[in-house]
Amino acid sequence: DPLPPSWMILEISSFGNLSYLYKNLKPGNDKRDIADYFGLDDSTFESWLHSIVYIRNVCAHHARLWNKIMSISPKIPLTPARNWILVPTAINIRTGVSAPVNNRMYFILSMMVYLLETVNPNHTFKERLAVLFSKHSNIDLRAMGFPANWKSEPLWAIKKIPFYKKIGNWLTTKIASGYLLR
Repeated sequence: DPLPPSWMILEISSFGNLSYLYKNLKPGNDKRDIADYFGLDDSTFESWLHSIVYIRNVCAHHARLWNKIMSISPKIPLTPARNWILVPTAINIRTGVSAPVNNRMYFILSMMVYLLETVNPNHTFKERLAVLFSKHSNIDLRAMGFPANWKSEPLWAIKKIPFYKKIGNWLTTKIASGYLLR
């Protein structure tokens, strides 16, 4: 066969290409099976992939992100298989109607945590984000769509990290920054 196996191609594929591949799969069992792995329905999973590609592009082009209202809004999962957030709502000033807020960074970051919980339950994203927020406490998290009680959401609960992992994470950070090489 002159072409490499599909898994090799996917190894070097961009996340955008992966999103398009998923979008262009024929509706059916394969598409549902992939979304089921993440505990989502296929249309929600597709919209999440598309939203992550959009966020990546915002970051890659150095656009403002922290208080941005996203022009691409991911779908709100109706029946997620794992812990999910209570989606915050806001009242539309023009209509006076309360609607879910799924176009802010809080929702996007919650999506990413949800997906990470599936592919790597031992990730440290939440811990590292908490450190970043504490270093920059002047940042208004409400402008990013974070509700006041976001830390009490089960999805955002920080697991206790064993001491040896904390030391390993600290050591990795110091080595990466060149601190221990001075």
